[in-house]
Amino acid sequence: MEEKKYNNTISVEEKICFDNDKYLKIEKEKILERKKLFPGKLYIEVGGKLLEDNHAARVLPGFKKDNKIRIFETLKEDIEVIITIAANNIVDLRKIQDKGITYADETIYIAKVLEEKGIKISGIVINRYYEDILIDNYINKLKILGYNVYKHYNIEGYPLDIENVVSENGLR
Repeated sequence: MEEKKYNNTISVEEKICFDNDKYLKIEKEKILERKKLFPGKLYIEVGGKLLEDNHAARVLPGFKKDNKIRIFETLKEDIEVIITIAANNIVDLRKIQDKGITYADETIYIAKVLEEKGIKISGIVINRYYEDILIDNYINKLKILGYNVYKHYNIEGYPLDIENVVSENGLR
């Protein structure tokens, strides 16, 4: 085996130990099984990097960084995607460190890539919305691009004040 140097230590090159094809097959099967359990729509939250999960690819030899989007592609006839962005990330012009672009720009990029792959975008949600010219301008930009935009407001006391969270003032 070829040896590689990492941070002044010598490590033997790792063997591929993650069966990516098996992972994709099982993940799709489990999502479809879960969908059968619920009438109507099944909502799944996908965390982390949707298009390129470099961290997972780095720590799981054999894992392909585009696995999440590949699973979406195999399910595109059965799914619609809702993309979310936090309002404060728009106002703060927060950047994705490894890409050097803002979360706002990344949100649009993700939506366009999904559409190019034939995956339906139901809408883009602005989480913890509050009135601000930057947020409202961004919403207008999304609408001009043809996206449905939804605002989720901050719920006072969420998640601990259950009485308020499930009241008329909370989740609607």
